[in-house]
Amino acid sequence: ADLFDTCHPSQKNGWRIGIASHEPGKATFFFSIRTDRNPHTTVISAPHEYQPQQWTHLTATFDGTVASLYVDGVLVKADRGQRGPLFSDITRECKVVRLGDKVQRDDALFRGSVDGVRIWNSLLTKSEICSLKEHRGAILDPLVDGNLADADIWVGVNQNDAIKWHFRRAAKPDVDAIVIPKCGETICDNPDVVHRYSNNWKLKQPKTVKYIIVNVADDDGSNPVLTESQITLQDIDLKRAFKPYNITWLLEVTNVNSSFIRTKTILAGCPVALLGNGVCDPECDHPVTHSDAGDCGGIRAECQWLDVENGICDPQCNNQMNDWDGGDCCFGPSDNVSEPCLDPASEFRAYLMLDDLRRMLGLTNTEAVVVHLAEWSIGGSIGFATFPWDNDAFTERGGVVVKPSVFGRQGATGTLIHELGHALGLWHVHHGVTEMECNDPCLETEPSMLLGDMCSDTNPTNEHTTCGNPTDENSPCAVPSIAPTPYKNFMSYAGKLLCINIT
Repeated sequence: ADLFDTCHPSQKNGWRIGIASHEPGKATFFFSIRTDRNPHTTVISAPHEYQPQQWTHLTATFDGTVASLYVDGVLVKADRGQRGPLFSDITRECKVVRLGDKVQRDDALFRGSVDGVRIWNSLLTKSEICSLKEHRGAILDPLVDGNLADADIWVGVNQNDAIKWHFRRAAKPDVDAIVIPKCGETICDNPDVVHRYSNNWKLKQPKTVKYIIVNVADDDGSNPVLTESQITLQDIDLKRAFKPYNITWLLEVTNVNSSFIRTKTILAGCPVALLGNGVCDPECDHPVTHSDAGDCGGIRAECQWLDVENGICDPQCNNQMNDWDGGDCCFGPSDNVSEPCLDPASEFRAYLMLDDLRRMLGLTNTEAVVVHLAEWSIGGSIGFATFPWDNDAFTERGGVVVKPSVFGRQGATGTLIHELGHALGLWHVHHGVTEMECNDPCLETEPSMLLGDMCSDTNPTNEHTTCGNPTDENSPCAVPSIAPTPYKNFMSYAGKLLCINIT
């Protein structure tokens, strides 16, 4: 469990309690804490290894000076490395308590059982802690801290198994808390915050945002995915688009000289576990995977067990269920399109999953927005990006991905501009009409900073790709568009040659 700051995801402020392994086979309970005013994190680790398959009662306390960790009612360690309140009340809306969440890795989700969670806003005595251990309650036992939200609003976070819990504003705060609008994601969506930025000239000074382009080439640097002229053209158009809004993009190119990677198609959106699993998964239905290893290719012959690992590549056995024909299709590089090497573990496969490339490079989005080039099959999109509030936004899984065909080419530089708009927190201009259910209270019926795309300078519009105002014949929920619609906005789906402004 941890206290997470949604407004500053890359920072390590807050607290975390859980299990950590500092060396193979030696995992211990730990409690880490860092107040908003402290530049360093204090970590307290139990001296003994935790015992699997056993219930353990953990208690962590902090009184503004001393942080302590109790295991089964026994004080195991204390530290004076932190001082002051955890956070100011004005940032309360940014704080979320997460349970079972990952930290930076996909395989770091909590795998086990949690019987009870309790949080107090006052220091517990040792006798009180011992009493709690002897009377373990059910999960989500009623909290005594009245400043916390009700126990029925635990919600899923993205697509992992974590749940989160928002803090409420204190009953009598010293300062007014900044409230997240009901249709917003962070306090940056609060109109008061937006207007204060707009009205304060000191905040209108030029901002510089760094972005990194990952460019793959052969071992000797030849045959790059992107030429220097493509990168230059894209950079010029990107800076031109954002210049009126005092945002300058600082380019950095990470050259990856690897013929092994360059010869492969970088594939995004297809989890390896879904490839050739006997079910047609649209996200893996790509020519380089031979239609999801045949799962999306219609009726195919049944694989006989005698055909597996018989020294001949049998296409009907070249799938996950038959261990990729026992390796018979991956003896070496092959130009035979009817006998492709599809085994994710083979160096001779024709593809490389984007997530694998990301792990190989280890580039996070903490200091810059990382731009990858990849292919994918599902949907008609030619790019995608993480929003600033996404859990993965500042990890190696965050950033922007676009297809090479729409990068740095005349008339095709708007895709990266569009995706970087998402990376800065902008929705599609049609978000409030096309991307919502008809009964959604955030449905945009008028330009508003509290509905739809949370921007009052974009009239409601349905999704369309034409040069001009759309007709409302196919408008979902019968929400009429209000002319002039923002089809010239980079956050629209209109041809990017038309786009001249940003939300």
